[in-house]
Amino acid sequence: MGNGNVIDIISQNGELLLLAFIFTSIILALIILGINMIKLWNLHKNLERVNPGTEAFLKDFINEVESLKESLNHIDERLTYQEEILPLCLKKVGLVRYKAFDYVGGDQSFSVALLDDNRNGFVISGISGIDECRVYAKPLVNGTSSYNLSAEEKEAIKRALTTQDSK
Repeated sequence: MGNGNVIDIISQNGELLLLAFIFTSIILALIILGINMIKLWNLHKNLERVNPGTEAFLKDFINEVESLKESLNHIDERLTYQEEILPLCLKKVGLVRYKAFDYVGGDQSFSVALLDDNRNGFVISGISGIDECRVYAKPLVNGTSSYNLSAEEKEAIKRALTTQDSK
């Protein structure tokens, strides 16, 4: 049988040879997979023999990891919510103490401004006299009020707006 005959056989039966090669490859892969499965099963049995609680431990461990994943997802949801509302929190504060009247001792009067990141909030002023103290609150939208603001209230707003966020 010469080289020419082998080539003729291969060219005439190429599809059959390809199918035979694929079939042989599949059988070989199944044999290797079976051997590996047997090795894995033996390893599992040896591990169970050495430490009988391993399977239960691994199941408990997996359950704990799943529980931690759920907790982490919950924490992530809460953090996202906090990040959404943080700009709306009153976190910029400006305080001015002053002497409203010459006849009153000390800086007993005050103006305090509380603003969020959008410059919305309010300013509260307490004006102290000898016998009384009056308190006024004025809303702020974008750092301004529809009510007339005193110089001290404007200064309190200015101080609040220059407050640095601590992150």
